[in-house]
Amino acid sequence: LLKRGNEKDARALVDSVTSDRTKLSIANARDVAMLYRTMGDDAKAQALLERYAHDKRAAGADSVQLKRDWAAMLIEQGQEAKALDVYRRAFVDAKILKQYPSDDEVFTQAMLTPDEPEPWDRRALKQEAESLYQRDNVWLTTAVNYSRDSGTPGYSDLTSTTSMVEMNARLFGGVLTLRGDHVVY
Repeated sequence: LLKRGNEKDARALVDSVTSDRTKLSIANARDVAMLYRTMGDDAKAQALLERYAHDKRAAGADSVQLKRDWAAMLIEQGQEAKALDVYRRAFVDAKILKQYPSDDEVFTQAMLTPDEPEPWDRRALKQEAESLYQRDNVWLTTAVNYSRDSGTPGYSDLTSTTSMVEMNARLFGGVLTLRGDHVVY
């Protein structure tokens, strides 16, 4: 119906499928939420994702995908803390964690990549959670370089020390970079 340009009928059909008395599978709920997004109704899409993310049947690969979609919507809306909570719940569904992480240290350890290969969906989930988690980190990098060039004895002898410091922080939707250096000859 959407491809034919009949959005009104498509919306009515999707609304009838998602009524409270109708139970969709987790995968179908995710598909219907994406249909709502296609029709520009993010509020209904988010409500549907949230409802099925808390469903008692929500476990396994379909649930992980649904929670990833929900977290992505929350990030777009600027609700990053809630998105991190959704990622924590997805870690439990993906069996990366046995239970909801009690603190940030447990969650951080779960995001680390093991030496043995993992399925793509677990890697992607960890990568997305890590990216969001580190978004507000301030990075400070320092370096010191000492060099000596004896050149021609008695005429040119160069000794230099170069110190650099760089800070990167998130600011106004972008990244602020401050860099300073100090060179001594």
